[in-house]
Amino acid sequence: MLTQPVFAQQKVYVAVASNFINVFEKLKTSYISQQQDAPSDSTDVEIVASYGSSGKLFAQIVHGAPFQIFLSADTDKPKKLVELALTQNQTVYTYALGQLALVANNSEISPIDMLKQQKFKHIAIANPRLAPYGLAAQNVIDSLGQKINRRQIAMGENISQSYQFFTSKHAQLAFVAYAQIFNQPEINVWLVPDNLYQAIEQGMVLLKSAEHNNAATQFYQFLQSQQAQCLIASLGYKSQTCLH
Repeated sequence: MLTQPVFAQQKVYVAVASNFINVFEKLKTSYISQQQDAPSDSTDVEIVASYGSSGKLFAQIVHGAPFQIFLSADTDKPKKLVELALTQNQTVYTYALGQLALVANNSEISPIDMLKQQKFKHIAIANPRLAPYGLAAQNVIDSLGQKINRRQIAMGENISQSYQFFTSKHAQLAFVAYAQIFNQPEINVWLVPDNLYQAIEQGMVLLKSAEHNNAATQFYQFLQSQQAQCLIASLGYKSQTCLH
């Protein structure tokens, strides 16, 4: 009588900044597909992602959340985790360079002109205290010398919520991650020049809880590979290591 092989499943819990949802889902699919095509080795891997603002995810990790990898929208929070001895690696890997965009619901005027001429009722911005993209948006507003009434701001907890304010038509303008609207020609977008905001270096770390999880280490290494980095670079981010 033939018996079916018993496979041990390893789960990898990853905390991911909300600006990176679309790209991470594609990275996850690519990795799982690659694992399925590889010679069978008795281990089945499941990547479990939790999305949110970098600030909230950081706080959860500090308070013991069982994540094994943290992909932040900045490098400050991963560096703090290194200082707190909550990581396996002592250096923070910059997995992506974010790009900020301003989107508008009016096709007859550019988003930057709508902002400068105050032709909006509400503008959506992620919370600068929690989300690096929100801080970058604040940099842009300050750099342009714009004065925005507090009542005009639709404050999102993270960049995904800011985009939801825009798509639900609650806000006529929104600062979003360029990757969120990448390849959507119907959206009126202004790709914000890099010199108007502090560089959005998105860093990741392998956490202490991954110490006995080989699958987490392997996935972390995959995220640094040319394959992963070039996929990231093709979807609205910049990469320091993709050679294409």
